[in-house]
Amino acid sequence: MKKGHLFIMAALFLFAGISIVIARAPSANLEDVVNGAIHTSGVQSDGSIMLGGDFTDGYILRVGDENVVDDSFGSSNTSGLFNGPVNKLAVLGDDSMVVAGDFSVYDQQIVGYIVKIGANGEVDQSFIRNMGTGFDGPVKSFDLMENGQIVVAGDFQKYDGYSSPGLIRLNGDGSIDKSLNVGSGFNHTVNTVKVLQSGEIMVGGSFTEFNGEPALYVARVK
Repeated sequence: MKKGHLFIMAALFLFAGISIVIARAPSANLEDVVNGAIHTSGVQSDGSIMLGGDFTDGYILRVGDENVVDDSFGSSNTSGLFNGPVNKLAVLGDDSMVVAGDFSVYDQQIVGYIVKIGANGEVDQSFIRNMGTGFDGPVKSFDLMENGQIVVAGDFQKYDGYSSPGLIRLNGDGSIDKSLNVGSGFNHTVNTVKVLQSGEIMVGGSFTEFNGEPALYVARVK
């Protein structure tokens, strides 16, 4: 993306369920780049746009100037990219990325619905080692904290065997921060999460209980 251009992304649910992307830039036709819904995006330091979603080109791709797909992304991978939709990605300061969604495999490695990859798509093996078996169900969203920790929400019960239904906080290396104890957690899916400046965590989803107490679709976790 060229300097000074504005990138705007939105899923528009139109007739027949078609979703498109609108981007404001010269000759910007990102809807021609993918064949499905885009769920998430990020911008790397050189202006390249990372897109993740429910489209068949590995569920993630990088777009450069004039919306040309950058085929160099993931080119060093021996067995492709994701095997299912990407729900959330975040570009870090070094252009590496945390990516999560409804997938279990990346480049033929078991990744348990979340993975950290390098700027060009290579797997961060240290994150893989620290995450163990990862999640036992899809990740819907996550939020990054200023200290590099990752607060993750979704339709899961456990992370590497540790019970934390619907919500968990990870360290930046993929290990668990057990200081966040959600007890019995959420009784249904947590779809969205936001860490407030106070450190409290706001979540929303299809749940009606949190830790055995009534919580109708929204909750604040301390």
